[in-house]
Amino acid sequence: MNFATIGTGWIVDTFIDSAAVLAPDLYCRGVYSRDYRRGAEFGAGHGIHRVYTDLQQMAEDRELDGVYIASPNAFHYRQAAYLMDHGKHVLCEKTSVVTAEQLKLLYEKGEKNQCIFLEALKGIYTPEMKLAKEALGRLGEIHLALFDYSKYSSKYDSYAAGHIPNIFNPAMAAGGLMDMGIYNVYPAVYLFGIPENIDARASFLRTGADAAGAQIFEYPDKTVVLSYSKSGSSSHDAVIMGTKGTLHIDSVETLGRVWIQWQSGETEVVGERSREIPAMGYEAECFYRLASRGWEKDTRKYYRELQELGIAVLETMEMIRRKAGIYFPEACYEI
Repeated sequence: MNFATIGTGWIVDTFIDSAAVLAPDLYCRGVYSRDYRRGAEFGAGHGIHRVYTDLQQMAEDRELDGVYIASPNAFHYRQAAYLMDHGKHVLCEKTSVVTAEQLKLLYEKGEKNQCIFLEALKGIYTPEMKLAKEALGRLGEIHLALFDYSKYSSKYDSYAAGHIPNIFNPAMAAGGLMDMGIYNVYPAVYLFGIPENIDARASFLRTGADAAGAQIFEYPDKTVVLSYSKSGSSSHDAVIMGTKGTLHIDSVETLGRVWIQWQSGETEVVGERSREIPAMGYEAECFYRLASRGWEKDTRKYYRELQELGIAVLETMEMIRRKAGIYFPEACYEI
């Protein structure tokens, strides 16, 4: 399966290298960049010689089966919709789109054009995430869970110097929640479902973007607390407390290790990813599997489950933004 990329940043480098490990039949054949020289330099580092500076040119390339989108969030919906109208499968970096309505329309385009749309978020595709969910039933009654993902942004120094990096620009549908907070929201919704009520707060920068924030998810029998930051760092872990034991997730981003601390004091490792397997490899493998076998019965069922989860997460993200007062320009919501 041949794919091209939109974007030339470090995350695209990582994705291409990760795909080679778990999806060796997924071949990167081209790169899109508005700057031909930048695209050519990036491509040369991966043995890619096809550079597009026009989205139509890429969309009409019949040798391409799919596209990995890693552009700023504000461009995701329009780029994905255009590519899917041309029959391309799309794997789109988180946060994939701004609204659940946009996501539903992309899924409809996929049905119409026999192509898939998948959101790229490392942790949700790892085997360890499924093992974590299976382990919940052994913890006894769960009344409290804590999720955190905080990492000092490599762009914060630029912001502090007076610039406006894309990641801190609301016009790009960016900010801490969309870049970091979603790493908490996905597992929280996957493990516990959509909360009955949400309270949310955020700390804002001079650009209007949120730098950090916290949410409280209320369920009938439990409270789930989430926090994120792009102006400070933590260990990125999650703790789910049960009456029989506590489940620890060492990183909600990559789920490197999942383990239980039982009330007896004993510990049990539920799952641990080999360091030889890059976390982004799982999303690449899933993308390849769905794109190549997406209309088979069993694979289609799994794709439906991912669609339902994606919509639930976007609906939850919209509720968080309303509660926290996080807003983007009108163009980001267009369909």
